[in-house]
Amino acid sequence: MMPGLPGNVHAKPDIKVNALRVFPFIRGLALCLIIIALARPQTSFGVQPIDSEGIDIVMATDLSKSMELQDFKPNRIEAAKKIGIEFINMRPNDRIGLVVFAGESFTLCPLTIDHAIVVNQLSKVNPDFLQNGTAIGMGLATCVDRLRESNAKSRVVILLTDGVNNSGAIDPLTAADLAVKYHVKVYSIGVGSTNGGELELPGTNSSISTDIDEALLEKISKMTGGRYFRATDNAALRNIYQEINQLEKVKIQSNAFEQKTDVYFPWLMAALMLLGLEFTGRYVFVKTLN
Repeated sequence: MMPGLPGNVHAKPDIKVNALRVFPFIRGLALCLIIIALARPQTSFGVQPIDSEGIDIVMATDLSKSMELQDFKPNRIEAAKKIGIEFINMRPNDRIGLVVFAGESFTLCPLTIDHAIVVNQLSKVNPDFLQNGTAIGMGLATCVDRLRESNAKSRVVILLTDGVNNSGAIDPLTAADLAVKYHVKVYSIGVGSTNGGELELPGTNSSISTDIDEALLEKISKMTGGRYFRATDNAALRNIYQEINQLEKVKIQSNAFEQKTDVYFPWLMAALMLLGLEFTGRYVFVKTLN
């Protein structure tokens, strides 16, 4: 140190030179962090097993003329449709199909997880769809055919009718044997008040008197491991569907993929902080050393 000069005269230039050497490294590090942020880093993507309830269910609905009887509100078919739709909405993880029958039967909607389609189809059905009659055996056989190649752990038919089998080429017990063969469980529901009812046929002087073959429906359900229920009004039918909903709970393990989460923000903030440090050091701190 030269005599007579203050000690900080050389110190300030040395600090300034060192600072100017460090700033490029700070900016370079900030740029690296920005590049990392632009690459959109994410949390690890993994697979996590979860338990869900998944069952294949076919709902078989009787569309015979007697379903227009008004011992249910507003009548049997409309009550069955409304409460059936409520049941569908209880089963978000199931594949559900729809079969209708009267004097004949056919599949109105195959098994699907898109319940909006099933609801839409069910809401449109009425007894004018099919030739009059009650082909319980045909209706059940059609359901079993839809389920026989199912890989679900539980295969279920909900058979809703208000009458006696009087049509179709397949005997109901033969259809029940098929259900047993393909491990299909049948929950049958007899619809009608205890006093029965009569329906006048339009354009004629005759009427339909309805009786439910409860012995047959109970036998079909017992053969297949299901249960028979009798619904005498809207509330009873709703309770039956709620009970079936509780009975059919099968845990199926499946894999759920964890959602990726972006984590670029901390890298970007670190880069901005370094750029702020570099700017403050270069244009504020260094100038104080002049």
